[in-house]
Amino acid sequence: MTTGLPRPPVEPDLLDQAEVARRLNVSRTTIWRLAKRGEIRVVRIGSRTLIPRSELQRLIADGPGDVQSASGPS
Repeated sequence: MTTGLPRPPVEPDLLDQAEVARRLNVSRTTIWRLAKRGEIRVVRIGSRTLIPRSELQRLIADGPGDVQSASGPS
């Protein structure tokens, strides 16, 4: 049964590195460094490296310190 009301957009469970970088306002290289150091959990599907939405939420909750340190020396 359809009510005719638009459905809210559904957030994907996995995000690519570019989307995570955009949402955190950092470079894709920073996200890659975090993944390489094991500081964020990634899921590899074929050649794609995806980040669970829960990891994005954790990075946001932890604050900017971890992400800032991954971007290299100032």
